[in-house]
Parts: sequence; structure tokens; C-alpha cells
Amino acid sequence: MDQILNLKSIVVDFEGFKAVNEFDLSINDGELRCLIGPNGAGKTTVLDIICGKTKCSSGNVIFNNHDITNKEEHIISRRGIGRKFQIPSVFKELTVKENLYVALNSDLGFFKNVLKFFNSSDQNKIEEVAEFVGLKDELDKTAQFLSHGQTQWLEIALVVLKEPKLVLMDEPTAGMTNYETGLTVKLFNKLKETRTLIVVEHDMGFVKEISDVISVMHQGKLLAEGKAQTIEKDAKVKEAYLGKKGITNA
Repeated sequence: MDQILNLKSIVVDFEGFKAVNEFDLSINDGELRCLIGPNGAGKTTVLDIICGKTKCSSGNVIFNNHDITNKEEHIISRRGIGRKFQIPSVFKELTVKENLYVALNSDLGFFKNVLKFFNSSDQNKIEEVAEFVGLKDELDKTAQFLSHGQTQWLEIALVVLKEPKLVLMDEPTAGMTNYETGLTVKLFNKLKETRTLIVVEHDMGFVKEISDVISVMHQGKLLAEGKAQTIEKDAKVKEAYLGKKGITNA
């Protein structure tokens, strides 16, 4: 299987504090990789490096055979990397449909004035993505009236709409009910049929349900890597993160 992303010896030095320290990561095309570890391990910083939000002090980021190390965010986005942040950033005063339309036509300027330019192609794509994330029946609902889980799904839809090759997700189930998390498991298992994903997540039950491979970070470094069954038995991972009861207790 072809590699789509390769991080080589990444260092992020914040005035002497190494948030990421000689970190390596290789992701295959079509893989869903979960990145786990204690708070402060460097997980979100790794996502920031990949999407260009944070610059690395040394090392290289190769995406789809292109060196994107320390490139600007908009350049990396155009290469085919989409990012969902931990806190949703939807327009609360707009409907689900309007939010999706703005994302689809984000280069057209002030969003309030472009909503009248809906065309059948946009409409079909918006309905298709809304159905994919379970929001087809909520298209005309104002975003402020969505549940927390629905807001997270809308944020995912905004990323998927751009058809990125690689999707970065930062704690997508944070604050969700058990029911919403269960639906999100199904959503991610559909997503990974057509996308490569890197997911930072603390809900280990969720991680176990969706991951192809898990990478464990600790103090800015790669501590362990493998399938869920391997990771939950790793003594170093138990000591640093999972605890004695393993993956179901984290």
C-alpha cells in the first residue's frame, strides 16, 4: 500500500520546550490512524504541523510525494488536507444548508450575499454530504438549534465537502452522548472507505472501534504503535496512559 503521509524527525521547539521531539509517522493511503496519549503529549501539535498551523523547528513533512514542510495553511489545504478542529466553528446564525453552501463556495466573498446563487450541482452535493453525516433532515434548521453531536457532524461535513485526500480530526466525539458516539463510529467507518484519516481522540472505546493502527505519543515522542490489541497489552503504554485495566478504562 502506498504511503500518503510521512513525518520524519519532527521537532517543535517552543523556546526550549520540545512539544514534539524527533517524531516519525508514516500513514498509508486509505488508512485510519488514531493518535492517542496523555494531555500535553504533542498530539494536537502534530496535526498543527501537518496542516501548517504550526511550523516545525526541524524535520520534514511529505504528503502525496510533495514536501509541504512549513508551507502556508492555504497551500497545504489546496494540496488535499482538511482539518476539523476540537471546537466546532460553524456559523450559528445560518442553517445547516447555508453553512454547507458557504464552505463549498468559500472563495466567493461575503457569505450573506452568495446564498442566492445556489445551483443544482451545489444542491445535489450538499444533500449528498448532509445525508452522509446524518443531517439530511436538518438542512433547514438553524445551526444554533443543533445538538452538540449534530454540530460536530456538521463540522465534519464542512471538511468532507472539500473532498480532501487526508482528513485530520481533533477529538471529534468530545462532549457527545453515548448514542451520538455510537452513530459517529458508523460515520467514521463509512468515511474511511473513501478517505485517509488521522484522528486524535481520548475516548478509547471509540478508538478501538474505528482505528486501523494506533500511534501512542508521550512527552512529544512516539511511545508505541500497532493494532488496538497490541497497544492495550503494551506495558509502556499502560504505565504512561491507559492504566492497569487497559484500553476499555482510558
